[in-house]
Amino acid sequence: MAVLGKALFIIASVSTVVGAVDPPVAANVTNMTFSFNGTDLMGSYSLPIGDGPFPAVVIIPDHTLVTGDYEDIRATMIAQSWGMVGITADIFGDDESILSTETLAGRMDAALGAVSAMENVDSSMIAAFSYGTPTALMYALNGLGTDTLKAIVSFHADLSTNFLPEELQAVGPKLLVLSGGADDTPAEIMGLEVTLDTANATWEITRYSDAGPSFTVFENDNYNQLADMRSWQSSFEFIKEAFGITTFESAEPDGFDSVTAVDYNDTDGTALRGWLAMPNSTGPSPAVVILPDWDGVNEYEKERAVALAELGYLAFAADIYGADKQFVESTEDRVAEVGFYSTNPDIYFSRIQTAIEQVKMMNDGVLSEDIALIGYCFGGSVRQNLLSIEEKNHDIGVVLYSIRGGADAKVSVAFHGSFNVFNVTAATVSPYLLV
Repeated sequence: MAVLGKALFIIASVSTVVGAVDPPVAANVTNMTFSFNGTDLMGSYSLPIGDGPFPAVVIIPDHTLVTGDYEDIRATMIAQSWGMVGITADIFGDDESILSTETLAGRMDAALGAVSAMENVDSSMIAAFSYGTPTALMYALNGLGTDTLKAIVSFHADLSTNFLPEELQAVGPKLLVLSGGADDTPAEIMGLEVTLDTANATWEITRYSDAGPSFTVFENDNYNQLADMRSWQSSFEFIKEAFGITTFESAEPDGFDSVTAVDYNDTDGTALRGWLAMPNSTGPSPAVVILPDWDGVNEYEKERAVALAELGYLAFAADIYGADKQFVESTEDRVAEVGFYSTNPDIYFSRIQTAIEQVKMMNDGVLSEDIALIGYCFGGSVRQNLLSIEEKNHDIGVVLYSIRGGADAKVSVAFHGSFNVFNVTAATVSPYLLV
């Protein structure tokens, strides 16, 4: 089975460690200096094995939490694990106050200039990481770094609006913001999205549940192993894409002739017809149950099943509406179907559970403990009827399965779903949720 075939279940197999831990490596760096307006500032670098030149990542520390050799350890990890030059740049020095925009810009320019001049650095592939204080974001939102930086990644930053410039400038580098769900407020995240859109930025924002401030700092009590692991991997993939090291092609398969129809019945006797795609591998495989969008289970879901099978999954496109409604053509009929299942979530839940049970019966082909749900649009939504005076959930899709106590899937993933206010009815939400 392809390595990618295990990706959905990595998060579900890691036990979350919260609290201070020992760093995974010892710092292995060489000191360097750079200067601005007569002020000498300290930095360090760690080189990967080889002749280079290499891509580089410049680490900007947290102004309020410079933790000894933390940044040096991260630089070492970048060199040893990623094959890039890891560089730290303490642009704050001995200044205890927040830097003015002019000083911040000048020191950042000086640091990036020193990095670009290093003989082991490919100056066309430089990214910046900032921890805590949103220094790199401030730099970008002032229209700076366009000619130097390909990407900026912000870890557990203070995302309140007090760091924003009075006048936004167009942002050049791609931005990835990695935020703790127990740190920044939803209002701050929404405000940042509006700001980045106004600045015409290319951005991604990822939130990690239960992660607080400093969730990547090993020796901090707020250290969160799962959030650290996920954010570290996400940042690596993000900068590789920004550097052009990773390129993407369409995942659309050539066709869906390889899928086979599977007829089965829900517990209420409704005849259902799903579509199965098998991976080209021997032995049991992890499985993905696909919940269709609002026009039923048809070509799109079959193509997704084939694409997942190519990654090493047993993929089953589940039927929600019934075997006689494989494709719902008119908008009026689609609205009617969505309305029915939105107001009858118990039936929808049963259809999901029945599809999972159908997959689990494929004993020789499936790892029954490794089943995921993926829902598209209607299949990945959750809503509440805001026009009703009753506090009644109108839940649908993979999120419905999770918040109503479904426990036979390890992971639930919602693609471009519709979300609104809802109540969690399960005492424990078992599947990991990715929205």
